[in-house]
Amino acid sequence: ASLGYFARPDGAQRESEKIRDLEAGYMSLYSPQTLADVDSSAPLIARALERTSQQMGLQLSAEQLALHNAALKSVRLLRYDDTSIVQIAWEHAQWGPVALCVSREKHENETEIQAERRHGMNLAWWHAGGYQFVLIGRSPAQQLQQSAGRLRQGLSAA
Repeated sequence: ASLGYFARPDGAQRESEKIRDLEAGYMSLYSPQTLADVDSSAPLIARALERTSQQMGLQLSAEQLALHNAALKSVRLLRYDDTSIVQIAWEHAQWGPVALCVSREKHENETEIQAERRHGMNLAWWHAGGYQFVLIGRSPAQQLQQSAGRLRQGLSAA
């Protein structure tokens, strides 16, 4: 019985998992029509990225956020309880909406990209630089993992 105690995730891990579940549930509501009329002009994206930098300390550029066969549609700041979340959304030509959700982490540990399935959505997530990054979409898990790898590489070059 005591082994189970040590195998349980700590509070930070449980909070990270709770945030991923919330983000996947939210993204499961998206359809291709969700992003159809979003103003994704370069000036608007640039302003949203600047706001992300100011409020989250996360320096991002549209170039770092390029995804194959996907158009960058929006950068939004969301809030859940005390957690700020940046949601970066794309419209993938084949698989519809894809989002990278970024939230602060209580620990600085870096992790490899992990795969999960929640609320019918595929997730590819990792921790780096005090943030949790969660890429969520309906694309096949392997394709999502590859996109996550490219994003992680681009974001670490900042």
